[in-house]
Amino acid sequence: LSCNQRCHFTSGLEFLQEGGPGKIVVGDLPPQEGDVLLRRGDRLLLTANAAGQEGEAIRVAINCTMPEVLTDLRVGERVLFDEGRIAGLIRQVCPGAVEVEITQARPKGSRLRADKGINFPDSRLSIPALTKKDLTDLAFAAAHADIVSYSFVSREADIELLQQELESFGREDLAVVLKIETRRAFLNLPRLLLTAMRYPRPVSYTHLTLPTKRIV
Repeated sequence: LSCNQRCHFTSGLEFLQEGGPGKIVVGDLPPQEGDVLLRRGDRLLLTANAAGQEGEAIRVAINCTMPEVLTDLRVGERVLFDEGRIAGLIRQVCPGAVEVEITQARPKGSRLRADKGINFPDSRLSIPALTKKDLTDLAFAAAHADIVSYSFVSREADIELLQQELESFGREDLAVVLKIETRRAFLNLPRLLLTAMRYPRPVSYTHLTLPTKRIV
């Protein structure tokens, strides 16, 4: 096979044999991490299982590595990808998935690569700030790191829980960065800072993806 421009191989892709009968059909290919080009007006499906998702208005379906958040999302709420470089609005919520219309991207489109962050600044998420994976990662951080960046912080209890875990590792001195990424966290920022400053460690906060002009 030869091609004079970029070509993506997918399972089931058919090639005609030049000068011969029959077809060459690409068999099952293992999934590979890649990227998708998103433009304003595109529709994508954010789901727990992107395999087999189709639809006339859907250009692409992508997996959410924390599918439990999907049940907390509502129509009209914003979704930010890759630290806010790509943004969209939720247009439809269905079991196990939400349909997102892209509202912010570069004029020629923006590429969304694998393992980029997804943020829900308008949504009230019920997931805990420390997940099971976070607790595993925290054990490594306590042994080797000088600072911890804390995502999904929204309540004082989230900081108190982190403090308890750090105490169990004997790392009360570990510096903490609070990542303020939702409306709820922004409005609760004074209480979050006062709670964090109860403990004898350096603490700071960062405002990564939440446009304050829209909420003040």
